[in-house]
Amino acid sequence: MVLKRLDLALALAPLLIYSVTEAAFGAVAALAVTVVYAAVELLIRWVRTRIVDRLSLFMTGFIVTMGVWSLAADDERIAQIVPIVGDLVIITVLVVGLARGRPLLVTLAEQQMPELGAEPAVRAFLKGVTWRFTAGLCLHALATTWATLFAPEAFSFAAGPLQYLIFGLQFGIEFLLSRRLPRPPEETPASGGTPSCD
Repeated sequence: MVLKRLDLALALAPLLIYSVTEAAFGAVAALAVTVVYAAVELLIRWVRTRIVDRLSLFMTGFIVTMGVWSLAADDERIAQIVPIVGDLVIITVLVVGLARGRPLLVTLAEQQMPELGAEPAVRAFLKGVTWRFTAGLCLHALATTWATLFAPEAFSFAAGPLQYLIFGLQFGIEFLLSRRLPRPPEETPASGGTPSCD
């Protein structure tokens, strides 16, 4: 399950990579690094699963489109809205899923981990992850918007390091909470030990 959440994080990573690289080296370098990362990540995912990661593909396409638009317009303000709009797009997808009673992570679990996706405890956990992930994105979007409008000198921190801190804190929390979940049969120790009950 940790690996599945890591897969989701990798799919969303192009947004973070673009934001950090753009703040440090400019839009051209950010576009180049983002495209290379996305191509490698998509290739590795295809070799592993024979599945095209649509979320990663969508995020990369969106970032490249906004980056090219920014270069063509020669306007740094357009580049600054990329992480904000990216957050809002993901937030919208997550909120719509929650409102429909089909959280994104629950849907992914049903498709990729059917043996776990049917477990009530797992479904409840993934719904909670979706809510917490949405809250983290909202916090980041608000911070980045505030920096863009009122404190341009803080934009680099809000777009990059702050996102690392938010995601790092959340993944740490989710990892600890995931230890309370029942373990799938294939992960049960075969050496005669008794599975731990956290």
